[in-house]
Amino acid sequence: MPQRLFWLENCSILVKIIGINLAILLVASLAIIFHIIPVYEQNLLRQYKSHTSNLVDIASSVLNNYNSKVLRHEMTLDEAQASAIESIRVMANRNDYLWIQDLEQIMVVHPFAPQLEGKNVADFKDASGKMLFVEMNRLVKTQGQGFLEYLWPKPGHAAPVPKISYIKLFEPWGWVVGSGVYYDDVKQESAELRRQVLMTSSVLLALIICFSLYAARRINLPLKKALLITHQITHPHLPASEAADISDEPSLLLDSIETIVTELKGAKDEAERANRAKSDFLARMSHEIRTPMNAVVGMTELAMESATTLEQKEYLEGVRSSAEHLTALINDILDFSKIEAGRLALEQIPFSLRDTLNASGQLLAYRARQKGLSFEVNVSPDLPDRLLGDPVRLRQIITNLTGNAIKFTGRGGITITAAEVAREDGEVLAAIYVRDTGMGIPREVQELIFEPFVQADGSTARQFGGTGLGLPIVRQLVEMMGGGVSVASEPGLGSEFRFTARFRLAEEQASIPDDCPDERPAVARQVTGSRVLSWRRWGTAPRWSQTAERRCMRGAGEASTWC
Repeated sequence: MPQRLFWLENCSILVKIIGINLAILLVASLAIIFHIIPVYEQNLLRQYKSHTSNLVDIASSVLNNYNSKVLRHEMTLDEAQASAIESIRVMANRNDYLWIQDLEQIMVVHPFAPQLEGKNVADFKDASGKMLFVEMNRLVKTQGQGFLEYLWPKPGHAAPVPKISYIKLFEPWGWVVGSGVYYDDVKQESAELRRQVLMTSSVLLALIICFSLYAARRINLPLKKALLITHQITHPHLPASEAADISDEPSLLLDSIETIVTELKGAKDEAERANRAKSDFLARMSHEIRTPMNAVVGMTELAMESATTLEQKEYLEGVRSSAEHLTALINDILDFSKIEAGRLALEQIPFSLRDTLNASGQLLAYRARQKGLSFEVNVSPDLPDRLLGDPVRLRQIITNLTGNAIKFTGRGGITITAAEVAREDGEVLAAIYVRDTGMGIPREVQELIFEPFVQADGSTARQFGGTGLGLPIVRQLVEMMGGGVSVASEPGLGSEFRFTARFRLAEEQASIPDDCPDERPAVARQVTGSRVLSWRRWGTAPRWSQTAERRCMRGAGEASTWC
């Protein structure tokens, strides 16, 4: 920056505000005085000239009217000219006047110079030596009409002043009619305008100074406080008095804010790295914990079948219930940590949307019937059945929303509805609604429930349990599917959760492998106890296979795929 502007950079905000306002006022005043007022003078002169020419035209019309009477023999020429002269005298006033001379240089009428009437003015000269009336006659003889500038004594002034007159020839009588305006009249109006501008500028100057003092104080005090705070953050080891003595408050405050933002960005990056490491750790640990927990659940159920006393079954049921709750919690943490770490990817495989909804509904309907609730699944016939997507995650979303509906509904029922919203470019946007007649959700917390670890209130967590991760997982899974989730609810009337998901249309119906040679499912050697228990309950025995790439089970006339 040039040295001459360095002082401005270090000025206080008060000086800057006053200086800027004064500069604006000065520029505006100069623009008015040296540009707008000259333009105003030119326009005003044009108006005066137009008014003068109109006045001469009116006088010519009066003369023409009397000449018409002469032609109609209603008046003699002398009578008509005498009447016309009287009419011209009547039209004269302080600002508007007319004079008439003839082509012989004889002054016919002049309201403000009656001493010239009837005299020959051919030798009359203005202050500049111009043969005034000779020039006028020469102008009308060549052009018929026009403007002429000269010097002429103004009433009330001793010295002649510049004047411009409009003159026109009335040919029937050989008269030259004229009227003029003094440039001084235009100058007086513009001078008055200049005085008003200067007076207004003086008033504005006083107001600007008062306003600047007030504004600078109102702005400077918060700036000083903010600067002290940022100074303590950016320079914790320096005394605060150094920030109180500075002049260029905004610049120093901006520098401090930039320093803080830079530090915050670094802290944010570090926090994100730590959060990713935490999420990665949780994902790994949750996965390692989930495997033995599944074995605990499975083996507990096996032990319940072989229990001999009611007391043993009650103990084992408590273990199983707690283990299942812990497994569900671990699954939520695992999914949430995978999403946070960016390690969760959706599959794109052919599946039947209708079958997925019905299969989910069959599992959830049992839980609903245990509470005495009605349960219904409705799928629009227009909705395509063969789609490409991730049926496992879709089932997880439906199970989560419907499980919450069952949990928080005491009477009434649950309804799942699926419909098509739009279809284009080989994709379909499906909307799925989960409606319940439960307790409802207050309006003020409807947006918060999709945040991690947030529930409607503390009593909900105490009464129904839960971690507050289910709905955040639903929201993130739905967004990964190209859709969105929302809720409409009224306390005491129930809730409706709506989510949309985008799927590609599948060209072929997904086929289920049929490579099991007998009625026993082929399973991997690393199979957990819970699956062994499930197969035994279904009336089939596991057949051990040397490969874990594919496990399938055929039983009860229906095929399923384990992945």
